[in-house]
Amino acid sequence: MTGRTGNTWLRALAALACAGLLMAAAVDSGIAKAKAPPAPASATSGDDGDMPQDAGSGDDTGGDDMDGPGSDEPVDAGAEGGGASQIDKSGGPDVPIDVKAPPVAIRLSAHLTEKGPELAKGLTWRIFDPAPKADGKLKLVGETKGGSVSLMLRPGTYFVHVAYGRAGATRKITAGRDFSSDLILNAGGMRLMAMVGKDQPLSAGDVTFSIYAPEEDGAEERAVVVANAPAGRIIGLNAGTYHVVCKYGYANAIVRADIH
Repeated sequence: MTGRTGNTWLRALAALACAGLLMAAAVDSGIAKAKAPPAPASATSGDDGDMPQDAGSGDDTGGDDMDGPGSDEPVDAGAEGGGASQIDKSGGPDVPIDVKAPPVAIRLSAHLTEKGPELAKGLTWRIFDPAPKADGKLKLVGETKGGSVSLMLRPGTYFVHVAYGRAGATRKITAGRDFSSDLILNAGGMRLMAMVGKDQPLSAGDVTFSIYAPEEDGAEERAVVVANAPAGRIIGLNAGTYHVVCKYGYANAIVRADIH
């Protein structure tokens, strides 16, 4: 899914008719500047501590000195969690976490696009120790929510995952001195609406939307990303082409569209 920066909607990316029903999608990669998407329990990425596998990855073994606002917000070093073992570990060898060394300040921020504004809210940050546990999963060092955050971490290598709705990105960082790191989500916000005629919106209670993941080579069917979402909700998604199914009331009116 792609979009233009700023607060200008790209409308009518999908507009199909089925039994008099029209579905329209509005996509904007800069929408978060005005509003962050809601975060229902089903939208939280990796609630059980697993590292999401579809997130983009990067590496940051240093960085510029910290700048910009942000209060220190220590992560919970006692938190336990899982994590997947199949993670891109490129970018240099891991540095073991030095539990005896004093912590250093790490400022983390995220953007929907490379030139987009810094997201001020709606983010979930999760920090993992890259050393797998006995079960092959990664230990969740801590989790915090908000916009940009300043964390105090012991020197060493970590995996940082940030989630915005259902969009996410992962970066490998090595803490050794104070620095800041920006993560690019390469994502946007999708708002789905249903109308009859040209501009008559249907009641949000009568319409639901299901969003399916981009088609993968060899896959027999697409995975459900969002099920039965109400009209008007802003949904954060990674870039890609999604298959959207709209259902209207009890009339069995269904519209399908591929939205990029």
